[in-house]
Amino acid sequence: MTVQSFLQRGAKRASFEADKLQRTLKVQNTIGSLRTQIRGKVTHLGETALRLYRQGALVEEELKAIGQAIEALEAHIAEKETELAQIKAETFPEEEPLSAGQPGMGSRVCPNCGQAIPVEMRFCIHCGAPLPPSSEGQS
Repeated sequence: MTVQSFLQRGAKRASFEADKLQRTLKVQNTIGSLRTQIRGKVTHLGETALRLYRQGALVEEELKAIGQAIEALEAHIAEKETELAQIKAETFPEEEPLSAGQPGMGSRVCPNCGQAIPVEMRFCIHCGAPLPPSSEGQS
């Protein structure tokens, strides 16, 4: 076998494989399209059965049970959507800032900046000023 015939054979094989791949993809796309059409028909069938159930015209007990299950699920979704809206509306409570002269329990007011600070602190956490010993800290 010559180099030329080897290359020609390789080119023919590559062309064959490319054509095979193209045809494979085309058939796979067709199959996918057919499956999509089937899902559409099943959906239409389900929607029709649900419509008939809601109109009271569905007589098959199994289909009625499916309709009841769908309605129960829809009601549950509505409940959860309401719960979700309530959760989204929640806000984190803001702390009331302590005003000068009104320290909370376990805190006192810095004589330098007027901010509330924990009673056990020796320096103000806001301005860094040294603090006199606390009367609460002394026993």
